[in-house]
Parts: sequence; C-alpha cells; structure tokens
Amino acid sequence: MITKPIFANVKSLLETNSALKDNDRLLMVNYWISYDLPNVFIDNPSQTFAQISMYDFFSLYIKAKLTNMESIRRTRQMVQQIHPNLRGLSYSKRQKHAKDVKSVIRHIESLM
Repeated sequence: MITKPIFANVKSLLETNSALKDNDRLLMVNYWISYDLPNVFIDNPSQTFAQISMYDFFSLYIKAKLTNMESIRRTRQMVQQIHPNLRGLSYSKRQKHAKDVKSVIRHIESLM
C-alpha cells in the first residue's frame, strides 16, 4: 500500500542519489536502511544493518517490520510519473525502444 510517508521517503531518496533512479534493488536497500531499520532498532540505536544476520533480516521482512518491496517499487514508479526529473536513464531508453518496436509492428501489419 502506497502511503504519503512512503511517497515522501522514496522521493527524497531519488532526489539525493541518482543511482537509485534505475535500480529498484538498491532503492529498496537504501529505503530499509534509511527509514525502516532505525525504527526497528529503536531500543538499540547502535545496531546497524551490517550487524544483523540474514535470519534476523528475513524475520523482520516476514513480520512486516520492513516496508514491502513492491510498495517501494510502485511508489518509485508513481514518483517518477509525477516528477519526470527523477526518472533515470533507462526510462528514455525504454521509451525509445518501445517507439521502435511499435514502428516495426506497424510496418509488419502494413505488409499483411
């Protein structure tokens, strides 16, 4: 579920780190480190992401203590739709490729 805080957090990350615009996995990890894990470790603020085990990480994810990765991805899409300046390089490449494919399809259809 996309909420205002997720939207604002994703937008902030995209504004501060251009590498996140084209890499959803990197965006998710940065989101969890920046926004979710500080809340999870509120009782132990010295705990860092590097110090938790994979088991603990997966337990947090399964228990929904971390924002769902699909929510982060969908929110990134929404942010980039509303704010074109936050789109990455792959957006333009995908749009050009889609235009080329449509052109080829139209050409093939005209031959039939």
